[in-house]
Amino acid sequence: MNLAFTTTFNANNIKKWSGTPFYMARSLNRQNISLSKIGGLNRKLPAFFKIRQLYFKILRNKRVSPRFNIYAAKAYSNQLANKISNKKIDAILGTQVNPIAYLNTKTPVFLWTDALYGNLINYYPSFTKHAKQSRKEGNKIVQECISRTTKLIFSSDWAALSAIKTYDIAPGKVSVVPFGANINDAPSYSDLKSYIKNRSNKAINLLFIGKSWERKGGNIAFEVSKLLQKNNVNVILHIIGCKIPAYVRNSHFVVHHGFLDKSQASDLEKFNNLLAKANFLLVPSRAEAFGIIFSEANAFGVPCITTKTGGIQTIIKNDINGVAFAIDEKIEHYCEYIIEKISNPDAYLDLCLSSYNEYKTRLNWDVATSNVLQIIQNSI
Repeated sequence: MNLAFTTTFNANNIKKWSGTPFYMARSLNRQNISLSKIGGLNRKLPAFFKIRQLYFKILRNKRVSPRFNIYAAKAYSNQLANKISNKKIDAILGTQVNPIAYLNTKTPVFLWTDALYGNLINYYPSFTKHAKQSRKEGNKIVQECISRTTKLIFSSDWAALSAIKTYDIAPGKVSVVPFGANINDAPSYSDLKSYIKNRSNKAINLLFIGKSWERKGGNIAFEVSKLLQKNNVNVILHIIGCKIPAYVRNSHFVVHHGFLDKSQASDLEKFNNLLAKANFLLVPSRAEAFGIIFSEANAFGVPCITTKTGGIQTIIKNDINGVAFAIDEKIEHYCEYIIEKISNPDAYLDLCLSSYNEYKTRLNWDVATSNVLQIIQNSI
């Protein structure tokens, strides 16, 4: 099969979208197909767009988004059409709506993504200020994309069900294939057992990772750590990826590692070492379309403590690879879970090993891309 894999940016750039298209494409290349990566598309906006954007920002405190603009979407699709015009392609796979939304082609088109625009509007805080026109155009672009796709593939049951409800999509047109972990190489089984054995029994290492302190539930993670400390449980909260409030940074049980660039060897080594030493990943997200960090943690045999929201519910199976609490769960229950698992070394080991097994069998890119290719092949 000749497959075109399209993104607006260069999929070879590991820094784009947390590396997700990079790892998707890398894994697709390992499958028995011919892959054409098509990206580097230029954003083209209508005249006076920036003036209009500034007007809404200053006078109405609203955002006019360039990502959800019909003129730009049509320009992306036209560029993609030109780039594939002389290629022999059996199917087109996109990870973003825009390049394929207005693509007129007889070649079957597939979308593999974590959520559609309408499902994020009243969910992600950053989308709440979108101007009425952006919402209208964003939903129109999605509808155009739906009409042109053979199959819509989502990374979670939440995204699939939300899309079906919001856009009245026929359920038979929708599939679910979870994303994999954005890591170069997972530890071997023997390395994993060594990591688990060497995890500190003098202090519980909790790891919080995320660019958004508020949306990822940073304050909840801090309060859990603080309560454990108050109850004489020696805990260290390691924080990666975001700016944190001063009162958090100045707490003696917090270690702030800042942003780690996984395209840099030294930062990647530090990131992997922190995962290997962590007793738990603690990311109690308030909103999460998917959350690849949970798959990454499982790759290192690290159980995840999080919340029942968005796509997380597809990733985390309670007491298999961690636990997902209710969004309004009491801090005390987080603490009780951590103490219960750590207090029983055999149970903790089993949890770590089953977390690793979830990565090996379900939450890695080779399994994911193989499943997506099977959907594509069965549909063309």
